[in-house]
Amino acid sequence: MYEIIQSMIEKIFKMSDIMKKDLKNIEKNVFENTNNALIKEMMIKKRNVIILKYMLVPQISVMKLIEDNVNKHFSEEMEVYFEDLEDKINHVVNDIKII
Repeated sequence: MYEIIQSMIEKIFKMSDIMKKDLKNIEKNVFENTNNALIKEMMIKKRNVIILKYMLVPQISVMKLIEDNVNKHFSEEMEVYFEDLEDKINHVVNDIKII
């Protein structure tokens, strides 16, 4: 059973790598071979959104860890601040996922 799952995951990783390479090639071609400023601007915005997503998603778990540690060592008044930050990060990430 383990071997089947491992093989399936390896195939998914390979497919993911192929898709990443394909997307990079397409993006490169768009930037190099088009004179359309709108397409270039869209691709730049898309790339920026993807970068932002990869920067923010790990921060959610970091905020949860900070919140847990603050709750252990300080009064519960501090919890509200970290919950607020966590909610804001979640909101931004959810907005980005829609784009």
